[in-house]
Amino acid sequence: GVYTYVWEESTDGGGSWAATGGNTPELAPPALLQTTRYRRTVVSGQCTETSAHEVVINVLPPVSGNLIAAPSPICSGTTTILNAPEPSGGAGSGTYTYFWEESTDNLGWVAASGTNDQQNYTTPPLTSPMYYRRTAVSGPAGCCQDISPSVFVDIHPLPTAVLTDPAQTVCSGTLVDLPVTLTGTAPWDVVVTDGTSSFPQNGIATASYLHQVTPATSIENEALVYTVSSVTDGNGCQALPAGMTGQGNVNVYGPSLADAGPDDEICGLSYSLQATLPYGSGTWAFPVAVADISDDGNPNKLVTVDTEGAHTFTWTVVNGPCPADADDV
Repeated sequence: GVYTYVWEESTDGGGSWAATGGNTPELAPPALLQTTRYRRTVVSGQCTETSAHEVVINVLPPVSGNLIAAPSPICSGTTTILNAPEPSGGAGSGTYTYFWEESTDNLGWVAASGTNDQQNYTTPPLTSPMYYRRTAVSGPAGCCQDISPSVFVDIHPLPTAVLTDPAQTVCSGTLVDLPVTLTGTAPWDVVVTDGTSSFPQNGIATASYLHQVTPATSIENEALVYTVSSVTDGNGCQALPAGMTGQGNVNVYGPSLADAGPDDEICGLSYSLQATLPYGSGTWAFPVAVADISDDGNPNKLVTVDTEGAHTFTWTVVNGPCPADADDV
């Protein structure tokens, strides 16, 4: 027979219908913006029949709100979490799948490293800037998809420090300036150590500065080696051990300590002095009553005076660059 076809569509659930399409057995609907019902009426001669079965094309809203929170710059070699809330649209909450991508130039994209199919993404440790974006997918056969605007993860370089050797010889307790040159962002917090004690200096505003330390020892002399043990810059980035180079060599002498021994009273004109000399060099200053003033560096010199009475002996000790110290007996 000869058939005529009439197609109709409804966007209000079948409450009203409007003709659409042409006189064809089949209909190819256009791109739709809302859920639409379709039915077909077939006419042949005086016979007319409208299909009891209506075809419903359920139109999901497009995925929207697929946005990634702008990340802050990070220190080289560290990770960051890219937070992106659940979008809307598609088949609704809980139906989304995700795919993260990365790019060095915001043009060519590849799958992001590591776990890249979760709502949020944790980057690997980064040493170079990187772009990231997220694709959100929802609906049957992934019919609703949206690619987010990209975000840029910038990288702060790690600070470095170079300590220049002052090659100084000082007395214990003397302030020593160690020249240090820094890279990174001001202000810096720097710690210098001699292997036993630490000497922090915070809020350093200039890249080249003098780090003050106070070498100390209780022995005759000691060779101390200073190195930079920690650098944190204004971005909160910390230097790697390999980024802290150089050393300061300081030869430190213990303070001069003079002890002429206890005051004493004897019978006779000869006496063995009782000074102590833990280190350094000592020298006696004799009264005029002593005829033999040789061996004046002997802390236990046997002295003889030519007259009775009170006689004062002065023991003076010097150790390296330290000021002399004197004691009387």
